[in-house]
Amino acid sequence: MSTLADENRQHWDKMASQYDTHDWQKTMLAYVSSQLITHRAIFDIPSEAINTPTPSADAKPYRLLDYACGPGSVTRALHPYLTEARGVDLAANMIKLYNERAAEEGWGDALAVQGNLLSSGEEEAKVVVGDAFDGAIVGFGFHHFEGWVECLRRLGERVKSGGVVGIVDLVLKSDALDHMDEHQKKHMHVSGFTHDQMRMYMAEAGLVDFEMVVLKEPIVMPIRGERTEREVFFARGRKV
Repeated sequence: MSTLADENRQHWDKMASQYDTHDWQKTMLAYVSSQLITHRAIFDIPSEAINTPTPSADAKPYRLLDYACGPGSVTRALHPYLTEARGVDLAANMIKLYNERAAEEGWGDALAVQGNLLSSGEEEAKVVVGDAFDGAIVGFGFHHFEGWVECLRRLGERVKSGGVVGIVDLVLKSDALDHMDEHQKKHMHVSGFTHDQMRMYMAEAGLVDFEMVVLKEPIVMPIRGERTEREVFFARGRKV
């Protein structure tokens, strides 16, 4: 019997080439990317760019773990402020896209590897991306996971003391799953999260200094041919 991780691996391997090709996807990702830059302080991303031909003298180093990285949307948005980015994803085709784009677009020291930090034992051990990151961010992957507290705890193990674990995801909409087909439900564990849920999960994972912001404008996506608006949030917890 396939697990949720298996369903996600198979789905995103097939969908990698279509992840950001439609107009609605481009519009959504452009908006969320702009908001990542605007609200980068919530993830302790430096205010001054460092990964540029003429970096600011005041720029500070920042190492990012981009988990469930897909083709690298989070890294792509934030790379001017990063000294290093390491992506991890279940899907080999997503990793291929990430690394191709990093090279073609000049993301600097950015590299993605295939793996699953949420598995037990050998599979997790094979994911060689290092630790002591300044921050770890999951961009629109958290609602595909099982065991959210364990996810946050394991990501917390990869960041340095005082570093942050960040989540970019959808605000819970109670009837969202009702509008999805069975295939979509197979690789989505929930349709989103509330402020109280995120605060509780962060606390249970041992993370402190919780903060969450809901973006002012919703994103728009087609679900079963219907125009659907969803709110997006940025949340973070800090490793003690």
